[in-house]
Amino acid sequence: MAVLVVGDSLVAAASADVTGLSPAGTRTATLAGIGASPCDLWAGYRATPTFGGEFLSFRATVRSERPKAVVLAFTGNPGLSAKACITNATGAYRLSDLVSAYRTALSAMGTYAESMGARVFLSATPARNPSVSEGWVDGSQHGYNGDPAFNSM
Repeated sequence: MAVLVVGDSLVAAASADVTGLSPAGTRTATLAGIGASPCDLWAGYRATPTFGGEFLSFRATVRSERPKAVVLAFTGNPGLSAKACITNATGAYRLSDLVSAYRTALSAMGTYAESMGARVFLSATPARNPSVSEGWVDGSQHGYNGDPAFNSM
């Protein structure tokens, strides 16, 4: 069986464990971008040289890996590319806009993976540290990573 785990920096950081701890007979691959959103990976984008510089594309990876299962695991990043879920992530964007963009991209990713014969799983995002500000606070955007709205999606 082939499993593809797709996500952001948490998937990138866990990549060796994801593949190393897979059951015998399971071929596991990861597609992850540091700071990535599902919108980035759905559209396909080139990571900055600091983050490896490679072209990351969900559709191309599904085509090449032919997974039987796809796990989508994102924490709530607004994204990095011109096709990010929020293109001006330093500005005052709303959680509802981010969740809506996530829903659209994740639905498209799931539909595509299913059309290619994969079963799709959406991983819950880790909880946000309650002591960290959320949203637009005092002229700075603190983001919404880990907001419960992602898990209720």
